[in-house]
Amino acid sequence: MGRYLFLVIEAHIRLGGTGILDDFPLLTEFYKHVAAHDRVLNWRISRRRPEFSNGDSASLDCPKNPPPFNDFGEPWPMPAGSEL
Repeated sequence: MGRYLFLVIEAHIRLGGTGILDDFPLLTEFYKHVAAHDRVLNWRISRRRPEFSNGDSASLDCPKNPPPFNDFGEPWPMPAGSEL
């Protein structure tokens, strides 16, 4: 359940930035807690992780239509050097 919730929150951050969590302090703390784990952070910034949530046939979060924000709530695309 925790992994799924983290991925759902992360997907929403990709669409609305980190400000979408402002009214939800418990979700914010959960997200920060899980994101702070070394293995989770290393996976998130690694190239093993897919760049987009969906494939080419999707209409959102795909190479043809990237989300407005990356997984860290920064404007897309990720700044050079922020990935491993």
